[in-house]
Amino acid sequence: MKIDMTTGAVWRHILLFTLPIMAGNLLQQLYNAVDGVIVGNFVGSNALAAVGTTVPLVILLLALAMGMGVGGGVIVAQLFGAAEHDKLRRAASTILIFLTGLSLLVTIAGLLLAPVFLRRLMQVPEEIFEMSLLYIRIYCLGLIFQFLYNAVAAMLRGLGNSRAILFFLLIASIINIPLSLLFVAGFHWGVGGAAAATVIAQAISAVVSLVYMFRRFPEFRPKSGEDLFDFKLCKLILKFGGPAVLQQSTVAVGFLFMQRLVNSFGPVTMQAVAAAGRIDQFLAIPIFAFQIGLTTFIGQNIGAGNYDRVRRGLWAAQGMSFGIAAVLSVAVYIFAPVAITFFGVETAALGQGISYLRYISLFIVMFSFYKVLYGFLQGTGDVFAPSISITIALTTRIVVAYLLVHFGILGYTAIWAAVPMGWGVGLSLVLIRYLSGAWKRKGIVNA
Repeated sequence: MKIDMTTGAVWRHILLFTLPIMAGNLLQQLYNAVDGVIVGNFVGSNALAAVGTTVPLVILLLALAMGMGVGGGVIVAQLFGAAEHDKLRRAASTILIFLTGLSLLVTIAGLLLAPVFLRRLMQVPEEIFEMSLLYIRIYCLGLIFQFLYNAVAAMLRGLGNSRAILFFLLIASIINIPLSLLFVAGFHWGVGGAAAATVIAQAISAVVSLVYMFRRFPEFRPKSGEDLFDFKLCKLILKFGGPAVLQQSTVAVGFLFMQRLVNSFGPVTMQAVAAAGRIDQFLAIPIFAFQIGLTTFIGQNIGAGNYDRVRRGLWAAQGMSFGIAAVLSVAVYIFAPVAITFFGVETAALGQGISYLRYISLFIVMFSFYKVLYGFLQGTGDVFAPSISITIALTTRIVVAYLLVHFGILGYTAIWAAVPMGWGVGLSLVLIRYLSGAWKRKGIVNA
């Protein structure tokens, strides 16, 4: 199903498109959380810390997939909004070929460089290092499926189809959770079993998504004799995806340094951050969903030249995201102690995890305003400015955290105390960019 968002009720289009994305992200975070629960309870708290410490490296490995997916999704949305259907076929094949090639390069780099990142840059403790290395190397073997899935998901979102993506994530969840239980609790394969279950689930989900896209949407099927790779469209993918890649890479490197700070406080804090971080990700689900949904809505309406709908879409998304974020903020603050106990962490880590969650929950509404406005700028094609904003925001967070620890102002609590400071800086920057009106000149179709 395709959704033309250039006509009809603004809030309804955004909400109906966003709800499946939200549900899909919920499923994704659910099976990530279940993996953490399984590893923490059947292998041990150190195993949970080992898996948790690989998260920044995973983000770095997927930076190209997510960033170029953003670029491809913006192009598809604007071409669809402008009814440039002939170019959609070449855009689809170009995106798939380009991301497949990138995935092979990233896989090789990840397998070779993982020990350097974990031991030297992140300073993972020896009692956790081998488990972390095993997990990330198995994960690297499935990167090609992650890249393909991101490409398909971005293109389907560009057409306004978010329900199919929910179905693909449901498949991955249904496969991943029982496999993780079988490999970890049944076969006692430890963190390697959790990684293997994730790779298998991602592979099946990627294959199903590719088959669905080509069968359901004939406008993506290449015609006989037609060039499969378009260098001009590839340049546009790089143009719109490049800043997003820079953003994702910066985020990943920033998280690497933050994880290094976490690791410096030892296994107890590592366990607390690993457990609380997985719950924290649930808080961000509706916010990121509205960011993605608004990006597609804005892309289609920019392509159609509907600037009044563009502005109304922004404030409709802000209102809905704010309401949901406020409710979740209160719920997490109240139920933080119960949520943390599911991961099998001990008393000291439990206390730190509760402190982390309750502090972050106080500022989640500010994060909501920031990311929705960020998604607005992405949809207009103004991708460089928001990428710069997130770079500066993350740099602020890292510098503040390290300074607080260095001067003894705060101990391990500096890890989460610095988070809202970064969000505040990022929000200020994207708000200034929006008010400047520069985004009006960024649409590829108008150009």
